[in-house]
Amino acid sequence: MQGGPAAAHRNQTPRGPNELNNFQDESEGALPLPATRDGHMIPKLPLSAFIICLNEEAYLGKCIESLERCAEIVIVDSGSTDGTAALVQSYIDAGWPIRFMYEPWRGYAGQKQFALEQCSQPWCFNIDADERLDKALRELLPELLAASDEIVGWRVARRPYLIGYGYTPRKRPRAPELAADPARQGTLRPQSESP
Repeated sequence: MQGGPAAAHRNQTPRGPNELNNFQDESEGALPLPATRDGHMIPKLPLSAFIICLNEEAYLGKCIESLERCAEIVIVDSGSTDGTAALVQSYIDAGWPIRFMYEPWRGYAGQKQFALEQCSQPWCFNIDADERLDKALRELLPELLAASDEIVGWRVARRPYLIGYGYTPRKRPRAPELAADPARQGTLRPQSESP
């Protein structure tokens, strides 16, 4: 599945379950995610993750598992013929907070917009079925979501995951951009410094 960078933004019009129309909600009556894991509370964040998919059985499970802190996971399927629906149902049966629905393909942007409109939490996170939140981002989420009201979104840099190999190596932190200082021939200074 191809797409733009993962991103999150504040949901300006959160929707409750009674406001949703025009979709097939297969998660009706799903159990809530168990409140503990290994005896420790798993606090949920006010975050809806939304995913569009078509025949993503091989990748979707790892994506869902990386979203364990989300209060809601919205998955919009456009007609999978593999085991995607059964896989999602197994997560629903295990108590994951998933709302799974079918929507005919509207085009990439239209499908993403439809999925976004189904979200009910104050923050929404756009993620593709073959992507995952890494541990560092999962640990940073509470701080990001506690941002003041002036913050309405953030972009997340992606780190490619190569199927069959794993994550690509982390890039080294970039050195400050350097620019030649004409007053001091042959020396370099960080671009942020004034001459």
